[in-house]
Amino acid sequence: MDFYHGTVTNLVENEEYLLPAIETGILREDFRKKLKDKVFLTNSKLSAIKYAKKAQQKFNGEPIILKVKPDKESLHNINGTEYITNFAKILFTEKI
Repeated sequence: MDFYHGTVTNLVENEEYLLPAIETGILREDFRKKLKDKVFLTNSKLSAIKYAKKAQQKFNGEPIILKVKPDKESLHNINGTEYITNFAKILFTEKI
């Protein structure tokens, strides 16, 4: 199964790994109080595109999709196509 994360170019601080908000200090959803120690992923490329466009509205930059390999030991499905993990290795970056 392929996993994706939608974001923008100026938020990708570490080009090797996707890290949680608690480590990067970057949180798209200001209201979120839980799971700041997790990375959110999806197995739906369309969902990743949607999240990238939302990130662009808040942070500017160019919307991108990261194809990632999650930490399998911490991977957990939270809602159909949505997953959380402790971190993910960035395999590929695709501009939208």
